[in-house]
Amino acid sequence: MTDRILEAIARYRLFEPGQRVVAGVSGGPDSTALLHALWSVKSTLGIDLIAAHLNHGFRGAEAEGDAAYVADLCVRLGVPLETAFVDVPALRKRLRISAQEAAREARHAFLRRVAAEAGAERLALAHTSDDRVETILLNIIRGCGIDGLGGFPALEPPIARPLYDLTRADVEAYCASQGLEPRRDSSNNDLKYRRNRVRAELLPNLRTYYNPRVQEAILRLADIASADNEALEALVDDAFSKVVSPGAGYAEIDRNALRAQPLALRRRLLRAGLLHVRGDLADVGLESLDRILDRITAESRAGGLWRESETGLELELHGGRVTVRLQGTGADPEPWRIDLAGGGIVDLPDGWRAACRAATDTDALVWLEEVSAQGGAVEVAAFRTEDARMPLAARSWRPGDRMRPMGCGGSRKLQDLFVDRKVPRTQRARVPVVTDADGRILIVGSLAVDERAVVRTAGHRFQAPAEELVWIVLLGPVRGAGSAG
Repeated sequence: MTDRILEAIARYRLFEPGQRVVAGVSGGPDSTALLHALWSVKSTLGIDLIAAHLNHGFRGAEAEGDAAYVADLCVRLGVPLETAFVDVPALRKRLRISAQEAAREARHAFLRRVAAEAGAERLALAHTSDDRVETILLNIIRGCGIDGLGGFPALEPPIARPLYDLTRADVEAYCASQGLEPRRDSSNNDLKYRRNRVRAELLPNLRTYYNPRVQEAILRLADIASADNEALEALVDDAFSKVVSPGAGYAEIDRNALRAQPLALRRRLLRAGLLHVRGDLADVGLESLDRILDRITAESRAGGLWRESETGLELELHGGRVTVRLQGTGADPEPWRIDLAGGGIVDLPDGWRAACRAATDTDALVWLEEVSAQGGAVEVAAFRTEDARMPLAARSWRPGDRMRPMGCGGSRKLQDLFVDRKVPRTQRARVPVVTDADGRILIVGSLAVDERAVVRTAGHRFQAPAEELVWIVLLGPVRGAGSAG
């Protein structure tokens, strides 16, 4: 078995020499075999090994016996051990989740804490191919997509699964060959847990009545599904920037770009956008996803705001785009103001950056080349020194703001500019407004430049006047809410 573990470690690149590894050890056959096998090959791998055991507070004296067994094993192997107790039944009630979910949450939090304190790069878990098969069947029963058919991967940093290709029978044989007498968790026989029923009832029936090698067949399906899923995710990564513009607490989706994708990619791109906004996809099933897709991509849908009670989201349509955010977070961000020091690039909210400098034509062109090399230039303008008195500043817009935009022939409210360019109300405070020392508005994002500008360009080369001018460059998200398109 150690040879096969070494093969798996090499195949899936689970560990690197010099890494510190925390092995989760419950005291059962799988984790006992994992700890013993890693201990036997740790010199070959060049890794440091630490064991970690959590008492979940479920089984009283039986759980205390497990902890004593693990402690004794670690002493015999000379492996450092970290232990803890968590009242999982109380945690379950507090979080209102199932016992298994609560146990998993507590266990993973404990292991990550141990790894962080020990400076470990990997958490080794004792999941076997049997666990993978059971997980896939549970996913199918719940109604999974293609990603669920793959089960779980061998490496999911920081989690590594060295027993990934081994069966429980392999593990039991290893324990017997090494004289190990692991503990037996009585809760594994409790059929109130769905995984136990899959193990004790469903799989034996599938083997007896349908396919004696059903586990091998399911693992083949998982390998195919994982490869296909990887290809689809690559397509999503390639299309994401064309369809979704993520921001701080929101995502903006190009309706036409989304509509042009095949259904499988539309669903995945929307999922990626919702994941950015929510941080998780709990309660976002296929029905919710398709309902939101239908609303976003409907040809006839006019602008407006609607709320999704099941997902906790609100969506605002404006022209060819839709902004997705959590309900109750639609208020404008806090007002902001940032001074612009001459010469250097200054970071602004929501991914924007700005730079300004007083310079003659030759110096200006060299400086502009240096600034533009940073990428993302969306507006360049130059003013005579009497029309743009330094120091300059960038700030959020204020109700009542007015300017004289180039080409408009008069004064306009910024609010009217936002309406004309279909910038949602909730995103207007993210558009940078550049002002001079007298408070005159010189540039508004990529929307407008004051009519007194001597030079205005959007990134192409130009011939600058020879006199000294005040040069302003805005760099930022070319797509997305802040850029207003």
